[in-house]
Amino acid sequence: TFYRVPKGSALGGLPLSNTHCYYFFLENEPTPTHKPKDKLIELFKAHVSPYTAPELLAAWDRMDQHSHISYRPFDILLMPDPWYRGRVVLIGDAAHSVTPQLTSGGGMAIEDAVVLAEELAAPGALAGALERFMRRRGERVKDIYETTFAISRNEQSARDDGIAWSLLKRGYEILAAPF
Repeated sequence: TFYRVPKGSALGGLPLSNTHCYYFFLENEPTPTHKPKDKLIELFKAHVSPYTAPELLAAWDRMDQHSHISYRPFDILLMPDPWYRGRVVLIGDAAHSVTPQLTSGGGMAIEDAVVLAEELAAPGALAGALERFMRRRGERVKDIYETTFAISRNEQSARDDGIAWSLLKRGYEILAAPF
């Protein structure tokens, strides 16, 4: 589930089991920051205070000093073409690490693996397979990278929801297209 408030960042929840859920808050600062580990729960609760969904309020009430909070800055990159040298190929986050606003990183890595397997299974030399892999992946990955980065930049500014929704729509349209 993905939550948004009119002015602020995004929050998401990914169920892990019947009793556990992974919640994430996309704190979006222009420069990486460090937060004291003993203050993370307090800071997290302060950041999510604008959210009113009952399931979120119940989760916050259950958080205590034993709750696991992982805090780390984004590492985003788009490697220049080609993503291979000789017989070594980079895929997934090693080639294109995107901001998490579209929650697309894992899916993009799986797409890379599928396309690479298809091209390696096709007749011909390795060099040709890797060139075809790059042709099939390059533009799509670049579009997703640029879209997630634009969403992130919009969130760092005063956030224009018209732009935010337009960018989210564009990103999901790209992701829904065949690869």
